[in-house]
Amino acid sequence: MALVDSHAFVLPAMPAAMSSSQGRGTLRAVAKVKPPVELHVVSDSTGETATRLVHALEAQFPDLEFEEIRHPRVETVDDLRLAVERAKGRPAVVIYTLVEPELREQMRTLCRRARLHYCDLLGHPIDAVARVK
Repeated sequence: MALVDSHAFVLPAMPAAMSSSQGRGTLRAVAKVKPPVELHVVSDSTGETATRLVHALEAQFPDLEFEEIRHPRVETVDDLRLAVERAKGRPAVVIYTLVEPELREQMRTLCRRARLHYCDLLGHPIDAVARVK
């Protein structure tokens, strides 16, 4: 697993290795390189809650490579958009812990529009406790 801060620059996965065929100058693919699954941890705080779950999740898939990308201290819808844009079109899952209901709803909407897999870690537990109290 690689850990990447959301402000860091990450190079995209390299394409399949290429080699020369019988010295004729033609290229052919030798092996297909599968990019790691990106786990985008989005939080309105440090992201430690989601990171603990991400580590447990990674243990369930020992044959997969993962890249953990943290987006801590998101406070606005623009912050959410940046995180979603970073994950869009990639083999990614957005895992978020957002306390504010408006931000949770916006993240859900943004992920659906971008056709991203996502998981709201706090929404259902917060709603359940609110109904009990």
